[in-house]
Amino acid sequence: MAVSAELDGRLSRWLWLVKWILVIPHWIVLFFLWIAFFVVTVIAFFAILFLVKWWLLAIPHYLVLAFFSSGMHAGWWSGGLITLLTLIAAFALAFTDRYPRDLFALIVGLNRWVLRVAAYASLMTDAYPPFRLDQGGTETAGTEHAADGS
Repeated sequence: MAVSAELDGRLSRWLWLVKWILVIPHWIVLFFLWIAFFVVTVIAFFAILFLVKWWLLAIPHYLVLAFFSSGMHAGWWSGGLITLLTLIAAFALAFTDRYPRDLFALIVGLNRWVLRVAAYASLMTDAYPPFRLDQGGTETAGTEHAADGS
C-alpha cells in the first residue's frame, strides 16, 4: 500500500467545517463495512481453523510421527526414535571417531518427514506431505515436484 499526500497552496478558513459535514455519510457506510469486515474475518478464521486440512488429513502422519519424535511417552523414556538414533550415533561417534553414514541418512530422512508435516499442519504449505522416507542430505527429485504442486 502506498500513501501520498499533498498540501494545497491556498486554504479556506471555514471550508473544513463543510467538509466535516460531508464526511458523515462516509462514516456511516464505513461503520457497516467494518462490521462486515470483522464478521467475514471471523468466519474465514474458523473456516481455515476447521478445514479438514490440518487435522483430519494429517492424522495418519501424526500417528507415524508420534513414534519418530517425542510424541509417545513410555515411562522414563520420552525421546522417540529420532532421539534414540541420535544417541546411538553419538556413542558411535565417541567410540569410532566417525558418524555412521547410513544412520545419518536415516536421521535426516526422519527429521525431513517431521518438518514436512509440521509445515503442512501449520498451513505454511498446501502440498500434502508424502508417506515416504527421503533419506540422505539432499532432497530427491520427486519431493521437489510435490512441493510445487506439479
